[in-house]
Amino acid sequence: MDMESKHTPGPWRVGVTHQDQINVVSDAQPYVAAAIWCGDAERQAANAELIAQAPTLKAQRDELLAALKMVKHGAEYTDELGDVIDAAIAKAEGTT
Repeated sequence: MDMESKHTPGPWRVGVTHQDQINVVSDAQPYVAAAIWCGDAERQAANAELIAQAPTLKAQRDELLAALKMVKHGAEYTDELGDVIDAAIAKAEGTT
């Protein structure tokens, strides 16, 4: 685990399902980052996908903040970073 984060290291993915539970697991280490229970299977799966995207969204947020700081200091901003953020959010929302 890196020194900046106290959370389970990413990337995360939706892992093994046990009875009514879906696990979100870390690829970096053998940890369960979250266990999701919900009475609605579709909502449970959507929640798991959203939670699994948390480390990616955090990393992309950090990239976006760095880019905004560069723009603030006169660098040119490109649409590429915005596209990366939009893609991550769409994946987390299950719209891709």
